[in-house]
Amino acid sequence: MKYTIQYPTEQYGYIKAESESRDEIVNEYNELKSIFEDKEGLNQNEWAKFRKEFLMSEGKDQDIETHEKLNKSQRWWCHQTELAIKSLIED
Repeated sequence: MKYTIQYPTEQYGYIKAESESRDEIVNEYNELKSIFEDKEGLNQNEWAKFRKEFLMSEGKDQDIETHEKLNKSQRWWCHQTELAIKSLIED
């Protein structure tokens, strides 16, 4: 028997995996899930400090390791803030 999974990665996108073994497809699913799972993010104090530093530096020169710790909504805030700062500087 052939097993197939489709793991959603974005609104209309997914990764498809196939296997003959049920155990292999379950392991594949768990690996994909761990890759695309949202992170916990910075705690409240770290997030407040990060936002302040981010705004003071106009969205530049941020620590890569800290960026990797951000969860999805924190990364969205950074992106939106970068766009706002960029539009203010260009005007």
